Parts: sequence; structure tokens; C-alpha cells
Amino acid sequence: MNINTIAIVGLGYVGLPLAVMLSKHFSVIGFDVNRTRIEQLSKYNDLSHEVSYTDLEESKIQFTTEPAFLKKAQFVIVCVPTPIDKNKNPDLSYVTSASQCVGENISSGTIIVYESTVYPGVTEDVCVPILETFSKLRCGEGFKVGYSPERMNPGDKGHTVDKIIKVVAGMDSESSNTINEVYSTITTTHVAPSIKVAEAAKVIENIQRDLNIALMNELTIIFDKMDIDVHAVLDAASTKWNFHNYQPGLVGGHCIGVDPYYLTYKAEEIGHHAQVILAGRHINDDMHKFYAGKIVKRLHKSGGTNILVLGLTFKPNVPDYRNSRVKHLIQELQEYNINVYAYDPYLSKEIIEQYFCQYCHPLEDKEAMQTIDLTLLAVEHEKLLNLIKESVFNKHDVITLRDLQSQSKRVPIHIIDTHTFYGTSDMFGVQNHTKTYFTNNLFDTTKFITIPFDSSQNKEVITHVQHNDKFLGCYLLFNPNNTMASWKEEFDSPWAIDTLLQQNHVVGLKSFPSLFHTSIQDQKYFPYYELAIKHDIPLLFHCSASGSDYSSADMIRQVCTQYPRLKLILAHFGGLQIEYMKLAVALAQEFPNVYLNTTSLDPDRIKRQVSNTSYVRSDKPVEQSKSQILELFLDAVEKIPHKILFGSDLGYYPPEEHSMWPIRELPEEKQKQILIDNPKKLFRKMKKV
Repeated sequence: MNINTIAIVGLGYVGLPLAVMLSKHFSVIGFDVNRTRIEQLSKYNDLSHEVSYTDLEESKIQFTTEPAFLKKAQFVIVCVPTPIDKNKNPDLSYVTSASQCVGENISSGTIIVYESTVYPGVTEDVCVPILETFSKLRCGEGFKVGYSPERMNPGDKGHTVDKIIKVVAGMDSESSNTINEVYSTITTTHVAPSIKVAEAAKVIENIQRDLNIALMNELTIIFDKMDIDVHAVLDAASTKWNFHNYQPGLVGGHCIGVDPYYLTYKAEEIGHHAQVILAGRHINDDMHKFYAGKIVKRLHKSGGTNILVLGLTFKPNVPDYRNSRVKHLIQELQEYNINVYAYDPYLSKEIIEQYFCQYCHPLEDKEAMQTIDLTLLAVEHEKLLNLIKESVFNKHDVITLRDLQSQSKRVPIHIIDTHTFYGTSDMFGVQNHTKTYFTNNLFDTTKFITIPFDSSQNKEVITHVQHNDKFLGCYLLFNPNNTMASWKEEFDSPWAIDTLLQQNHVVGLKSFPSLFHTSIQDQKYFPYYELAIKHDIPLLFHCSASGSDYSSADMIRQVCTQYPRLKLILAHFGGLQIEYMKLAVALAQEFPNVYLNTTSLDPDRIKRQVSNTSYVRSDKPVEQSKSQILELFLDAVEKIPHKILFGSDLGYYPPEEHSMWPIRELPEEKQKQILIDNPKKLFRKMKKV
């Protein structure tokens, strides 16, 4: 390989990182026709945020707008955009213009490699004739060409050019070997048998993703009409080992929403109509109408007309707003006479007002904020997620696109997850669905209060909660029978629990009376009751209120009488059968510090548990129906609405469906009380939300 100098033509989010990586092994010329861009890069300032100041400074790249500098290079890489025109046909003007520029300024023996996404044949059938015309050289003799499709993902620091596999191809074996050698200096390569194969591979990568998202978007529309939560469906389906869990949403940007049209154009040219690909494009291109319709319904229901849209770029944490579908969403809302304001930390006021709508900074434009009826977090920039924590947003809802994908009765909530199962060998999940649940949960705004599966994990869980924004706090699990095994003293003794309770975000205690075969009236429990009172936190009994002989309603009544300041939460709404649930409601009415949570109010699950005497007494018949449970629940909400909390048991999949279904039957105001207001009041030590 006799390559000393490489020229990169086009210094966007593809060309610039590539230039920086290659500069570690070669002399690199960075060429772009945008003079402003070159001036910024010459000062080590990358406004696309793909490359740091230090990396630019250390790269020693020679940035220029002068095409004549390309003559110094033996190897030229073209990284220019390939958009579509207003008719959704390929716009190759950047590629043809770059080819002319390169052709006019190359020396004999140069290898030219294209990275731009194109349909198969563009490199050899479109670019080569232009190169030959303007260089006065013959391809294969005076110069050679190749193709190595870009695979950059803007804003993704985990898949940079040195950490991905680069497909490379040359027009012949000699050029292919040289191209492979060059790219192999910075990353792993895969040599494709021809340039057309490499071009085709690139375009179908994005087509595949576009179609998979289109499928999820169509399912979202279908299930919305059926009043089924699409995310609950995806969570359930994801338990199958070969299910691919793509997420619905807006598909924009200059890759996924554009590249399919390149192949469909070529298909039409050769006499084939690409029905499937175009159907996917049609669904994704119109998805903004679905979201707009959902938003309009929310606003009309509340009588509002003003919305603030947060996030305008085509994806999170990048400043690129080209082909952002949020713009189409805003235009659709305006068609309904909705007043739309917007803010994006990556875009200036001038750009927002020129390309989108009225500008409104949530913290600075206080007068405008007073008129906002609803806030939509359309693009989840980390900067916006932090901004939302500001008190200015407490006065009205902040919703996400994910919220709009859910059932119409659902609202943004903070879930209190009272039975998170951590495994003894793998603290972050006995079952794979537990991990999936925390990654793809009910709502993007969901927050958890968690409990370890074993008391030996108390310390680890506290540390995890303190460093994870998903979690608002945690319970500590304890076994009062700690004297049965000396090693348990370290974890379960009142002294050990008392020490841990002094740490931040420990919001409660939990125990399994039936599992530990210890009556709640046993004096072994007394020190823990006193600790809960001392730290002003609740104590949760799992499957109590007559759910077993270790925690009957009479026992709970006596404990509450003996410890009137003790706050008790009864899991499973007091038990797993109607008669126990009725007793629990009566206890919550009788004692001011008794609360209930909705964990696993599913009769089918109850019937499966009937033989497990630690949960349901086998001498009691299981005859209740879902309608009976719902009737009891709705009655309880009328009697003790401030005493009910939401809890889900991740040991049963899908967890929220066992616990959330009766809450969905409530008016939104009541949902908010149970899902947000009640836990905020009860858990005084949890993080602010």
C-alpha cells in the first residue's frame, strides 16, 4: 500500500469522525465547500458534537475549501449527503457535484471511495463517467473506485467508526485490497465481492429498520382502536427468544426515512413496484397524524388550545433537524388551530421560528408558559429530561410520544413497584423479563420504588437506587428470624436495618410473614415496628390481611392498636381472595395508617396460586370473577381513595397487567391520585419527582 495522504470530501457527521480516525495513521486533508464549517473546524469547534475539541486539535487535519488540495491525495473518500427531492426521488446532486470536483483535481493512480448511501449502480454507472469526463483519465487505468458505506449513528458514542465493522469493496481485486488495508488501520472490515453488493447492503440496512418500525407503528394504531396497550403487548411478545422488539415512533432524519426511496426508485426503473417497502414508508410518513389526533383530543377534553413542544431535532442529543418529523407534527396541530410553541436546547430561537413555530423557553418566557395547557416531550434530549425536573412543569402535564401510544385512559404516572425481584446470583434480575421491564417499561416517565428479593442485597439496592434515575427509592427486606442463621445477623438484625435506614431514599420496610412462618404478633417483629415508627416509614406485609394464618385481619388489628403510629401497607389489596380483600378495606377504614396496594388483582393468577398455602389458604374456595374484584375495587376507591397505592409483582409476567387493569377503569383524576399523589404523600424519603 503506497498511501500517504487521504482526502475526505464532505465533513459532516460521517466525514469528520472518519477524518479524525484516519489522521492517526495518515496525513489527512479535510475538504468541504461550506466555508463557515471549515472556519469552525479550523478552530477545533464541531457544532455537530460528533468530535471533541481535543480530538480535533490533536488530529492535525488540514481543513480547506480549496479543491486543488485534493491533488495531494492518493486516496479520496467522498462523504456527502444523498437526500430525496420533493417527489421523493433520489437527489444525487451532492454526489455528482462532488464527483466533478474530485475529477477536476485528482492525480493519476488515485483511488476514490464513496461512502454516501445510494442505490446499487450509482458508483459505477453515475459517478465513474463524471470522474472520467472531468479528470480526462480512464477508470481502471488512470484511477480506480470503490465503495464503503457509512454506518455512523449520530449522537451514538458506543458505535463510533473504530468500533463497527466497515463493509469495503473495490472495482477489482487490487483496489479492493488497497481499500481494505486503509480501513483496516482504524476498524474491522468485511470485504464485499463487488461495489454493487456493498451499495445494496447499505440501503437494505435502513430499509429493514424502517419496515420493522412501520410494523410497530401500524400495530400501535390497530391496538389503540382496540383499547389495548401496545407496549404491554410488546413486553409479552418479547418473552419469546426470537421476537425482535422494535419500538413505534416518528421516523425522520436523513437515513431511515430517506434511503428506502433510493431502492424503490431503482426498482421502478427496472420494472418492479416495491409494494412492501413503500407501504412501510407510507405508514411511517403519516404517523405524525396519529399523534396529532391524540394530542388534539387531550386538549379539547381539557378545553386547552396551547401546547409546548420540547425537542425538534430528528433524534435525541443531536443538533440535526433535517427531515425531522416533529415539524410535520407541529404543522398538523396547527391545522387543528392549536397554538404551538417550541423549544430545543440544540437549536437557536431564529431556527425554531424560521422552520418550526413560535419560540418559548420554559424557564425564561414565564408569561407564555402561563398559557401552556400541555407540554409534549417530542425528542428526549438529556438536557430536556433534566429541564423537566424544574418546578415550572408541575402545573401541567408533560407527556411523551410513548404516552400517546398507550391506551387513551392512561396518563403519565410514577409507578410504585412494590415487588421487584432481584436474583441472588444476579442482583438485577432473576428473569430476563425483569431487565426488559426496567428498560422498556409502561411509560418513559415511569419511576420505581424497588425491593430486593433477599435481605443480603439491601446495601446493593440502596447504592443502585442512589445512582439510577429510574428509581425513586427502595424498601429494605428483613426476616425477623435472623437468629436462625448467624450469618443473617449482618443483614436482618434490627441494628443492621437501623443503620441502613439512615441512608437516603430508603422509603420503607418489607417482610413475608407467611414465607418466614412468623406471626406478625410475634415479639420478633416488635423491634422492626419501632424502627418503622422511628424513621417515619411504612412497613409492607406481603400477602397479608388473612392471606395466611401468620397475618390475619385480627392480628393486623391488634398490631395497629398496639402501635397506632405504625404505617402498614397490605400487599395484594389485603390478600388474594375476595373475603380477605373486604377485610383489608375494612381495616383501612378503621385505622388511619393502614394502606392497600393493587398488586396482582388477577383472578386467573389467584386460581393458579390456590395450592400454595403461603399465599392462599387451600381451605378457602377461589370463586371470584374479575367483575367481582372490579366491583370491590371501585367501591374501595370511593371509600378510601387516599389509602390505595399501585404495586406490581415482577414475578408474574406481564407484571403491570395483574395490577393496573382496575385502575384504568377510573377517571383520570382518580388515577392520578392513586398513581402519583398518594405515594408522594406516604413516601417522604423518596427522590423528588
